[in-house]
Amino acid sequence: MPALELKTNVKAEDPRALVAELSQLCADVFKFPIHLICVSYEYNEYLAWAGTFEPALWINVSTLENLGVEENDRYSKALFAFVGEKLGIEDSRGFIMFNDPGRENIGYVPRAPFLSILQNSQLADHDGSGCSYRSTTVRMVKGPK
Repeated sequence: MPALELKTNVKAEDPRALVAELSQLCADVFKFPIHLICVSYEYNEYLAWAGTFEPALWINVSTLENLGVEENDRYSKALFAFVGEKLGIEDSRGFIMFNDPGRENIGYVPRAPFLSILQNSQLADHDGSGCSYRSTTVRMVKGPK
């Protein structure tokens, strides 16, 4: 976690490279290791902003326990700078929606089905990467059959 969805009416020259670079940016900006980052890019020629089809975007960000006015401002600046450089989208041509779904609403399945992240965690540099991220305690919970 975090997960980021980028929807835009600008066709990326190399979508895989764009997603890889955006994934690394998210790891750096949100301070999570890359293996916990999920990024999606979707080209939609019919995405309109202010009633026009000039380059525009819509970004959804879901992340746990690290949102707030100052944080969201910092994240927005970094994300708009990235899409401005990579896709030529002006920062006045879209918006970013931030969402903290709550720890109880996130399932994470590293090795077994129906694991759920349940307990609060502490920030720590677990892998020596310099990135602080939340270590979690997981417990098996019964899922749907």
